[in-house]
Amino acid sequence: MSSDGRAGSQRRVDKPVVPPGPLAELKNALYDLYLAAGTPPMQRIRERIGELAEGAEVSDPTATPAVDTVHRVLSSPTFPPKENNVIAVVAALLHPVPLEKSSLLVERGHHRLWEHGRVIVSLLYKVTRKLLSVPAVLLRSEVSKDAELLVLRHENAVLRRQLAGPVRYEPADRLWFAALAGLVDRRHWQAVFPVTPGTLLAWHRTLVARKWDHSARRRTGRPPTRAAIKALVLRLGRENPRWGHRRIQGELTRLGHHIAASTVWQILHAAGIDPAPRRAGPTWREFLTAQAQGIIAADFLHLDTVLGKRLYALVFLEHGTRRLHITGVTAHPTQAWTTQQARNLTADLGHRTESLRFLIRDRDGKYSQTFDTVFQSDDLRVIKSAPQAPRMNAHCERVIGTIRREVLDHILITGESHAHQVLKTYEDHYNRHRPHQARDQLSPEARQHPAAVHDLATHRPHRTRILGGLINEYRHAA
Repeated sequence: MSSDGRAGSQRRVDKPVVPPGPLAELKNALYDLYLAAGTPPMQRIRERIGELAEGAEVSDPTATPAVDTVHRVLSSPTFPPKENNVIAVVAALLHPVPLEKSSLLVERGHHRLWEHGRVIVSLLYKVTRKLLSVPAVLLRSEVSKDAELLVLRHENAVLRRQLAGPVRYEPADRLWFAALAGLVDRRHWQAVFPVTPGTLLAWHRTLVARKWDHSARRRTGRPPTRAAIKALVLRLGRENPRWGHRRIQGELTRLGHHIAASTVWQILHAAGIDPAPRRAGPTWREFLTAQAQGIIAADFLHLDTVLGKRLYALVFLEHGTRRLHITGVTAHPTQAWTTQQARNLTADLGHRTESLRFLIRDRDGKYSQTFDTVFQSDDLRVIKSAPQAPRMNAHCERVIGTIRREVLDHILITGESHAHQVLKTYEDHYNRHRPHQARDQLSPEARQHPAAVHDLATHRPHRTRILGGLINEYRHAA
C-alpha cells in the first residue's frame, strides 16, 4: 500500500456530498453510524470485518474488502459497487465490543450510545431500507411499474367518485384513447379504459361522418356583400346624414355598384345607423366647417416703421379656404379709404362672393355704413363682434399674429410702399405655398397634394428665397 493509502487509512473520513435522493439518505446514515462509532481508522474497520467473517465461518475469507473499499463505502458520492461490502461495513461499525475498546470512542463519550439497543436497531433498519430503495430507483423493474400503474388507477377511481357529473372528453383525449386501445389486451379494456369499446367505435363513426359531410360548406341564398361595399355604404351614411338607404343605393349605382336597397338598409341597421329623418345631427366640427365656407372676416393690422411712424393695413380672411387678402396700407385709414378697400376686394373676388354669406368685423369707427352697404349689395350679412371681444373674430386675429411672427418682427419697414410690397409678397406666399392644418396641410389655393417622390437622388428639393431668405419655399426640381 502506498504512503497515501496508509495515511488515508488513519485519518478521519470526510462526509460525502451527494445530491438529494435515496443515495444521499443512505450515505448520511452510514456517515452518522461512522461518527457514532467514534470515527475509527479504516484499517481497524477492515480488521473487524475479517474477525466477524472468521467468527461466522465464511467459506471465502479473501472476500474481505480492502481498506480502499471501506473508505469508498463511507466517503464516495456514488453508490457502492457491491451490497455485501456495505453490509460488512455496517456490521463492523455496529459491533459494540471492539469499538468500545477504541480510545477515540471512549474519549468522545460515545459509549453511552451503545447502552441503548433501540438506537442500533433503528440505524440498522434505516440503512437496510435505503440500501433496498436505491436499486429499486436505479433499476426500475416490471414489478415497480405495475405497482405504479395500480396506484395511478386507484387514484383515478378516487377522483371519479368525487365528480358530480359525467366526464367530458376533448377530441385530443379521444384520439389518445383510440391510439392506446391497440396496445391493451381487449380482455383488460374494462379495467384500464374509462370508456367502453362501443364508445370508441361511436367516436370513429362520428369522425368519418364529419369528414364526408359537406353540408357546412354549402352556401345557400344570395352571396354575401363584399367588405369594401359595406365600408362604402357606411361611409356614405356618415358623410351624408340626410341620405336614406334608397338615396345611398342610387349613389352606389351611379358608381357602378349594383346592390339592392334592402341590403343597404340591412348594412346601415347592423351598424346602428338610424334612418335619415331620425339620425343624430352633425357634430360641432361638421357644423362649423359647413358654416365657415360662407364667412369672411375683416380687421386692421398696425405696424411701425423704422422711424416710428404708424401704418395701417386692412386684412380680410376667408374662413373656408383660409385665403388671405391684404387690400392696402396707409398712414391715415379714413372711412372713405376703408370703403374703397371693400370695393377693391369685391372686384377681386368676382363670382366667388356668391358662396359668402357673412362678414365679421369689429365696431371700429373706421367702418362706415357705406362699407357695410358694399357687402350687403352682394347679399352678405354684416355681423359685428361684441365690444372688446377679439375672440369673436379669432381667425382674423390669428392670421394677424402669424404675419407678425413670420415677417414683421424680423424686418424693418421704411415706409408705405415698402410695407405694401412686403405684405403683398407674404400674401402670395401664404395663399400659394403655406400649408394649413385645417385644410389637411394644403395651401389655400391648392386642390390636392402633389404625387409622392421616393427617389430623392433624382428629385432633389429646390429652395426659393422669399423676402431675401426670411421665408423659404421648397419644390422638387424638374
